[in-house]
Amino acid sequence: MPLQKIFRVIIMGAPGSGKGTVSARITKSFALKHISSGDILRANINSQTGFPRTVAQAEALEDAYSADSVVNLDVPFQTIKQRLTSRWTHLPSGRVYNTDFNPPKVPGLDDVTGEPLVQRDDDSPHTEAEILRNSDGAGLGVLPV
Repeated sequence: MPLQKIFRVIIMGAPGSGKGTVSARITKSFALKHISSGDILRANINSQTGFPRTVAQAEALEDAYSADSVVNLDVPFQTIKQRLTSRWTHLPSGRVYNTDFNPPKVPGLDDVTGEPLVQRDDDSPHTEAEILRNSDGAGLGVLPV
């Protein structure tokens, strides 16, 4: 049986731009695998692994996850601001709720486990200025790799 080429797409954008939502919909529609670099990064920071620690590890990571295409989600800052202040997360599972358009059944609690939801540090209002300052890539659309 011949090997199939794996097509890798990076979906990027500011926090609150919809990367997770778009990825989940694409994954479900086309029965694909989803890897969240943000989730991996946060898990490694929380575990204090220091990964990647060496140039060889960084190069292996780049080789394993090199992209064929990049899609930049260009979302107006006002929309991002609204999404961030309404976003709540169940940290153990990564499930995300939005109090405006995808609220949990019981406010403040995860639908599956009943455990408390939290706002991540990057969802707080003080993050907004940082997003605005770092929005240099806005409007790039699909980027060649």
